Amino acid sequence: MLIEIHMIQNHSPANLNRDDLGAPKTCIFGGVTRARISSQCLKRSIRRSEQFAAALERDGGVRTRRLVEEIAKAAADGGLPQVTQQKAIAEVFKNGGVTFKSDDGNVFASLWFLPQS
Repeated sequence: MLIEIHMIQNHSPANLNRDDLGAPKTCIFGGVTRARISSQCLKRSIRRSEQFAAALERDGGVRTRRLVEEIAKAAADGGLPQVTQQKAIAEVFKNGGVTFKSDDGNVFASLWFLPQS
């Protein structure tokens, strides 16, 4: 047996979800063209809400592709220029098999989730 549940939710009249051209994503539901909101869009709005941050307080993590820059900022008092630190940190990740999206070696190809501690 297959049970499908369709639900229409009210949201603010904003362009919450866009396609690659910047146009709002739409779908036809009930014979009417409606705005479409992806689950990723809903999850992001929850993660960025004040209530979510207050509930997690210090237990929240960091989602980033720019971990090299974050580590370089944390190690800023090492005496080396930040660019040199970033290159050294990126080299460590490359030797560990991490792939990068950009040629400068600062942006990972995949998103990383890390705890604050």
